Amino acid sequence: MKRSGKMEPASEALREAQDVLRRNDAFQFWLFRQRWPSFVGEVFAEESYIARRDGALLCIYATNSVWMQELLMRKAEILRRIREDPYGAQFRDLRVQIGPRPRALRPESPVDRLAPLYDRRKSRTPLTEGEEAWISRWADAHVARDELRGPIEELMRGALRRRKDELAAGWHPCARCGDLCPAKDRLCARCEAEEERQTRSRIVLLLKEKPELLYDDVRRAVPCTYRQFAEARDILIHRYRQNHYNRCGTEEERRRLLSLLTHRPFASITESEAKKILSALPVKKIYAPKGRKDGISYESGK
Repeated sequence: MKRSGKMEPASEALREAQDVLRRNDAFQFWLFRQRWPSFVGEVFAEESYIARRDGALLCIYATNSVWMQELLMRKAEILRRIREDPYGAQFRDLRVQIGPRPRALRPESPVDRLAPLYDRRKSRTPLTEGEEAWISRWADAHVARDELRGPIEELMRGALRRRKDELAAGWHPCARCGDLCPAKDRLCARCEAEEERQTRSRIVLLLKEKPELLYDDVRRAVPCTYRQFAEARDILIHRYRQNHYNRCGTEEERRRLLSLLTHRPFASITESEAKKILSALPVKKIYAPKGRKDGISYESGK
Protein backbone atom coordinates (compact mmCIF):
# COMPACT_ATOMS: atom_id res chain seq x y z
CA MET A 1 0.00 0.00 0.00
CA LYS A 2 1.38 3.40 -0.95
CA ARG A 3 2.34 5.84 1.80
CA SER A 4 1.98 9.59 1.50
CA GLY A 5 1.68 12.59 3.71
CA LYS A 6 -2.11 12.61 3.63
CA MET A 7 -4.69 10.00 4.51
CA GLU A 8 -6.24 8.04 1.67
CA PRO A 9 -10.01 7.49 1.42
CA ALA A 10 -11.13 4.19 2.98
CA SER A 11 -12.49 2.90 -0.34
CA GLU A 12 -9.12 3.44 -2.09
CA ALA A 13 -7.25 1.73 0.73
CA LEU A 14 -9.58 -1.26 0.55
CA ARG A 15 -9.13 -1.53 -3.21
CA GLU A 16 -5.36 -1.59 -2.84
CA ALA A 17 -5.59 -4.24 -0.11
CA GLN A 18 -7.91 -6.24 -2.33
CA ASP A 19 -5.35 -6.31 -5.15
CA VAL A 20 -2.60 -7.43 -2.77
CA LEU A 21 -4.63 -10.20 -1.16
CA ARG A 22 -5.95 -11.55 -4.46
CA ARG A 23 -2.38 -12.32 -5.46
CA ASN A 24 -1.61 -13.97 -2.11
CA ASP A 25 -2.07 -17.74 -2.42
CA ALA A 26 -1.91 -18.27 1.35
CA PHE A 27 -4.83 -15.91 1.84
CA GLN A 28 -6.80 -17.60 -0.95
CA PHE A 29 -6.24 -20.95 0.79
CA TRP A 30 -7.49 -19.37 4.02
CA LEU A 31 -10.65 -18.29 2.20
CA PHE A 32 -11.01 -21.80 0.76
CA ARG A 33 -10.85 -23.29 4.27
CA GLN A 34 -13.72 -21.06 5.36
CA ARG A 35 -15.90 -22.66 2.64
CA TRP A 36 -15.59 -26.13 4.22
CA PRO A 37 -19.22 -26.07 5.53
CA SER A 38 -20.47 -25.58 1.95
CA PHE A 39 -18.72 -28.83 0.94
CA VAL A 40 -19.85 -31.09 3.79
CA GLY A 41 -22.73 -29.24 5.50
CA GLU A 42 -22.94 -27.52 8.87
CA VAL A 43 -23.24 -30.75 10.86
CA PHE A 44 -20.03 -32.32 9.52
CA ALA A 45 -18.22 -28.95 9.61
CA GLU A 46 -18.67 -28.79 13.38
CA GLU A 47 -16.67 -32.01 13.78
CA SER A 48 -14.07 -31.63 11.00
CA TYR A 49 -12.03 -29.02 9.15
CA ILE A 50 -9.36 -28.52 6.48
CA ALA A 51 -6.02 -28.82 8.26
CA ARG A 52 -3.40 -28.33 5.56
CA ARG A 53 -2.45 -29.14 1.97
CA ASP A 54 0.40 -31.14 0.48
CA GLY A 55 0.54 -30.36 -3.22
CA ALA A 56 -2.61 -31.83 -4.76
CA LEU A 57 -3.45 -33.66 -1.50
CA LEU A 58 -5.87 -32.01 0.95
CA CYS A 59 -5.63 -33.11 4.59
CA ILE A 60 -8.82 -33.17 6.66
CA TYR A 61 -8.97 -33.50 10.45
CA ALA A 62 -11.96 -35.12 12.22
CA THR A 63 -12.52 -34.87 15.97
CA ASN A 64 -12.94 -38.64 16.55
CA SER A 65 -12.98 -41.99 14.77
CA VAL A 66 -16.75 -41.99 14.17
CA TRP A 67 -16.66 -38.73 12.22
CA MET A 68 -13.51 -39.87 10.42
CA GLN A 69 -15.33 -42.98 9.19
CA GLU A 70 -18.30 -40.86 8.13
CA LEU A 71 -16.05 -38.61 6.06
CA LEU A 72 -14.20 -41.56 4.53
CA MET A 73 -17.47 -43.12 3.41
CA ARG A 74 -18.45 -39.83 1.73
CA LYS A 75 -14.96 -39.11 0.41
CA ALA A 76 -15.84 -39.32 -3.30
CA GLU A 77 -18.83 -36.98 -2.93
CA ILE A 78 -16.89 -34.44 -0.83
CA LEU A 79 -13.98 -34.44 -3.30
CA ARG A 80 -16.42 -33.83 -6.16
CA ARG A 81 -17.86 -30.78 -4.38
CA ILE A 82 -14.39 -29.47 -3.56
CA ARG A 83 -13.26 -29.78 -7.18
CA GLU A 84 -16.29 -27.73 -8.28
CA ASP A 85 -14.80 -24.81 -6.33
CA PRO A 86 -12.44 -22.58 -8.40
CA TYR A 87 -9.64 -22.88 -5.84
CA GLY A 88 -10.41 -26.48 -4.89
CA ALA A 89 -10.08 -27.71 -8.50
CA GLN A 90 -6.32 -28.18 -7.92
CA PHE A 91 -6.81 -30.97 -5.35
CA ARG A 92 -6.84 -34.58 -6.55
CA ASP A 93 -7.25 -36.53 -3.31
CA LEU A 94 -8.26 -36.25 0.35
CA ARG A 95 -6.59 -37.66 3.45
CA VAL A 96 -8.85 -37.92 6.50
CA GLN A 97 -7.39 -38.47 9.97
CA ILE A 98 -8.14 -37.77 13.60
CA GLY A 99 -6.89 -34.42 14.85
CA PRO A 100 -7.52 -31.80 17.54
CA ARG A 101 -10.44 -29.44 17.38
CA PRO A 102 -9.61 -26.13 15.68
CA ARG A 103 -8.68 -23.45 18.17
CA ALA A 104 -11.10 -20.53 18.12
CA LEU A 105 -9.33 -17.18 17.86
CA ARG A 106 -10.79 -14.33 19.85
CA PRO A 107 -11.17 -11.50 19.27
CA GLU A 108 -11.99 -11.73 15.59
CA SER A 109 -9.14 -10.55 13.41
CA PRO A 110 -9.53 -7.80 10.76
CA VAL A 111 -8.90 -10.43 8.07
CA ASP A 112 -12.00 -12.35 9.20
CA ARG A 113 -14.17 -9.25 8.84
CA LEU A 114 -12.74 -8.22 5.47
CA ALA A 115 -12.55 -11.69 3.89
CA PRO A 116 -15.86 -11.42 1.97
CA LEU A 117 -14.48 -8.34 0.19
CA TYR A 118 -11.63 -10.28 -1.38
CA ASP A 119 -13.19 -13.62 -2.36
CA ARG A 120 -11.95 -14.05 -5.93
CA ARG A 121 -15.17 -15.81 -6.89
CA LYS A 122 -16.92 -12.43 -7.09
CA SER A 123 -18.84 -11.99 -10.31
CA ARG A 124 -18.45 -9.16 -12.82
CA THR A 125 -21.93 -9.48 -14.32
CA PRO A 126 -23.22 -5.95 -15.12
CA LEU A 127 -26.16 -4.61 -13.13
CA THR A 128 -29.09 -2.72 -14.58
CA GLU A 129 -29.68 0.98 -13.92
CA GLY A 130 -32.60 0.10 -11.66
CA GLU A 131 -30.47 -2.24 -9.57
CA GLU A 132 -27.70 0.35 -9.24
CA ALA A 133 -30.26 2.98 -8.21
CA TRP A 134 -31.76 0.65 -5.59
CA ILE A 135 -28.31 -0.03 -4.08
CA SER A 136 -27.54 3.70 -3.95
CA ARG A 137 -30.88 4.51 -2.31
CA TRP A 138 -30.42 1.77 0.27
CA ALA A 139 -26.86 2.87 1.14
CA ASP A 140 -27.91 6.54 1.41
CA ALA A 141 -30.74 5.60 3.77
CA HIS A 142 -28.87 3.13 6.00
CA VAL A 143 -25.15 4.10 5.96
CA ALA A 144 -24.41 7.36 7.74
CA ARG A 145 -20.60 7.48 7.32
CA ASP A 146 -19.47 8.59 3.87
CA GLU A 147 -16.21 6.60 4.00
CA LEU A 148 -18.13 3.33 4.44
CA ARG A 149 -20.82 3.90 1.85
CA GLY A 150 -18.62 3.01 -1.15
CA PRO A 151 -17.30 -0.34 0.20
CA ILE A 152 -20.77 -1.40 1.36
CA GLU A 153 -22.28 -0.59 -2.03
CA GLU A 154 -19.55 -2.71 -3.65
CA LEU A 155 -20.40 -5.62 -1.36
CA MET A 156 -24.04 -5.37 -2.34
CA ARG A 157 -23.16 -5.26 -6.02
CA GLY A 158 -21.02 -8.40 -5.64
CA ALA A 159 -23.81 -10.31 -3.89
CA LEU A 160 -26.36 -9.28 -6.51
CA ARG A 161 -24.03 -10.19 -9.39
CA ARG A 162 -23.35 -13.58 -7.84
CA ARG A 163 -27.07 -14.31 -7.53
CA LYS A 164 -27.69 -13.25 -11.14
CA ASP A 165 -24.88 -15.57 -12.27
CA GLU A 166 -26.43 -18.47 -10.40
CA LEU A 167 -29.89 -17.82 -11.83
CA ALA A 168 -28.45 -17.54 -15.34
CA ALA A 169 -26.74 -20.91 -14.84
CA GLY A 170 -30.10 -22.51 -14.07
CA TRP A 171 -29.86 -22.54 -10.29
CA HIS A 172 -33.19 -22.93 -8.49
CA PRO A 173 -34.48 -22.64 -4.90
CA CYS A 174 -33.66 -25.55 -2.61
CA ALA A 175 -36.70 -27.74 -1.95
CA ARG A 176 -36.21 -27.39 1.82
CA CYS A 177 -34.70 -24.01 2.72
CA GLY A 178 -35.21 -21.93 -0.45
CA ASP A 179 -31.53 -21.03 -0.96
CA LEU A 180 -30.30 -21.29 -4.54
CA CYS A 181 -28.69 -24.57 -5.53
CA PRO A 182 -27.36 -26.00 -8.84
CA ALA A 183 -29.92 -27.09 -11.42
CA LYS A 184 -28.90 -30.76 -11.17
CA ASP A 185 -29.48 -30.87 -7.39
CA ARG A 186 -32.81 -31.00 -5.55
CA LEU A 187 -31.31 -29.66 -2.32
CA CYS A 188 -28.47 -27.31 -1.41
CA ALA A 189 -25.35 -28.86 0.15
CA ARG A 190 -26.43 -27.97 3.69
CA CYS A 191 -29.92 -29.46 3.38
CA GLU A 192 -28.60 -32.49 1.51
CA ALA A 193 -26.21 -33.24 4.38
CA GLU A 194 -29.02 -32.78 6.90
CA GLU A 195 -31.33 -35.11 4.96
CA GLU A 196 -28.53 -37.68 4.79
CA ARG A 197 -28.02 -37.41 8.54
CA GLN A 198 -31.73 -37.82 9.27
CA THR A 199 -32.05 -40.85 6.98
CA ARG A 200 -28.97 -42.45 8.49
CA SER A 201 -30.26 -41.82 12.02
CA ARG A 202 -33.59 -43.48 11.20
CA ILE A 203 -31.78 -46.54 9.83
CA VAL A 204 -29.54 -46.70 12.91
CA LEU A 205 -32.60 -46.67 15.20
CA LEU A 206 -34.25 -49.40 13.13
CA LEU A 207 -31.14 -51.59 13.18
CA LYS A 208 -30.77 -51.13 16.93
CA GLU A 209 -34.21 -52.70 17.33
CA LYS A 210 -33.77 -55.38 14.63
CA PRO A 211 -30.06 -55.78 13.83
CA GLU A 212 -30.66 -58.84 11.61
CA LEU A 213 -32.50 -56.86 8.90
CA LEU A 214 -31.14 -56.89 5.35
CA TYR A 215 -31.10 -53.97 2.94
CA ASP A 216 -34.40 -54.90 1.27
CA ASP A 217 -36.11 -55.09 4.67
CA VAL A 218 -34.74 -51.70 5.75
CA ARG A 219 -35.57 -50.06 2.42
CA ARG A 220 -39.25 -50.93 2.80
CA ALA A 221 -39.38 -49.21 6.20
CA VAL A 222 -37.01 -46.28 5.45
CA PRO A 223 -36.54 -45.29 1.76
CA CYS A 224 -32.77 -45.24 1.32
CA THR A 225 -29.89 -46.24 -0.92
CA TYR A 226 -27.62 -49.19 -0.21
CA ARG A 227 -24.82 -46.76 0.65
CA GLN A 228 -26.95 -45.15 3.36
CA PHE A 229 -27.86 -48.57 4.73
CA ALA A 230 -24.21 -49.68 4.76
CA GLU A 231 -23.07 -46.47 6.45
CA ALA A 232 -25.69 -46.76 9.22
CA ARG A 233 -24.83 -50.44 9.75
CA ASP A 234 -21.11 -49.63 9.93
CA ILE A 235 -21.79 -46.94 12.55
CA LEU A 236 -23.51 -49.45 14.82
CA ILE A 237 -20.86 -52.14 14.27
CA HIS A 238 -18.09 -49.64 15.04
CA ARG A 239 -19.90 -48.46 18.18
CA TYR A 240 -20.42 -51.99 19.53
CA ARG A 241 -16.87 -53.08 18.66
CA GLN A 242 -15.43 -49.98 20.35
CA ASN A 243 -17.37 -50.74 23.53
CA HIS A 244 -16.22 -54.36 23.39
CA TYR A 245 -12.60 -53.26 22.96
CA ASN A 246 -12.86 -50.87 25.92
CA ARG A 247 -14.45 -53.62 28.07
CA CYS A 248 -17.58 -51.52 28.64
CA GLY A 249 -19.98 -53.35 26.32
CA THR A 250 -23.00 -55.18 27.69
CA GLU A 251 -24.10 -58.75 26.98
CA GLU A 252 -26.99 -57.38 24.92
CA GLU A 253 -24.61 -55.28 22.79
CA ARG A 254 -22.53 -58.36 22.07
CA ARG A 255 -25.63 -60.22 20.92
CA ARG A 256 -26.64 -57.28 18.73
CA LEU A 257 -23.14 -57.08 17.25
CA LEU A 258 -23.20 -60.77 16.34
CA SER A 259 -26.66 -60.33 14.81
CA LEU A 260 -25.41 -57.39 12.72
CA LEU A 261 -22.40 -59.36 11.49
CA THR A 262 -24.25 -62.60 10.68
CA HIS A 263 -27.82 -61.35 10.01
CA ARG A 264 -29.14 -63.98 12.41
CA PRO A 265 -32.27 -63.03 14.38
CA PHE A 266 -31.30 -61.25 17.55
CA ALA A 267 -33.72 -63.29 19.68
CA SER A 268 -32.07 -66.56 18.62
CA ILE A 269 -28.57 -65.59 19.85
CA THR A 270 -27.72 -66.50 23.43
CA GLU A 271 -25.35 -64.60 25.69
CA SER A 272 -22.94 -67.52 25.99
CA GLU A 273 -22.84 -67.98 22.21
CA ALA A 274 -22.12 -64.29 21.58
CA LYS A 275 -19.40 -64.26 24.25
CA LYS A 276 -17.72 -67.34 22.80
CA ILE A 277 -17.77 -66.20 19.15
CA LEU A 278 -16.73 -62.60 19.86
CA SER A 279 -13.92 -63.64 22.18
CA ALA A 280 -11.67 -63.56 19.09
CA LEU A 281 -12.08 -59.79 18.82
CA PRO A 282 -9.28 -57.69 20.36
CA VAL A 283 -9.81 -56.03 23.74
CA LYS A 284 -7.82 -53.45 25.66
CA LYS A 285 -5.09 -54.99 27.77
CA ILE A 286 -4.96 -54.04 31.45
CA TYR A 287 -2.62 -55.01 34.23
CA ALA A 288 -2.11 -54.39 37.93
CA PRO A 289 1.41 -53.50 39.13
CA LYS A 290 3.08 -56.08 41.34
CA GLY A 291 2.52 -55.51 45.01
CA ARG A 292 -0.52 -53.30 44.43
CA LYS A 293 -3.45 -54.40 46.56
CA ASP A 294 -5.95 -51.59 46.04
CA GLY A 295 -7.66 -53.40 43.16
CA ILE A 296 -6.92 -50.62 40.65
CA SER A 297 -6.10 -51.71 37.08
CA TYR A 298 -4.00 -49.75 34.65
CA GLU A 299 -4.01 -49.60 30.86
CA SER A 300 -0.97 -51.14 29.28
CA GLY A 301 1.60 -48.68 27.99
CA LYS A 302 0.43 -45.91 30.28
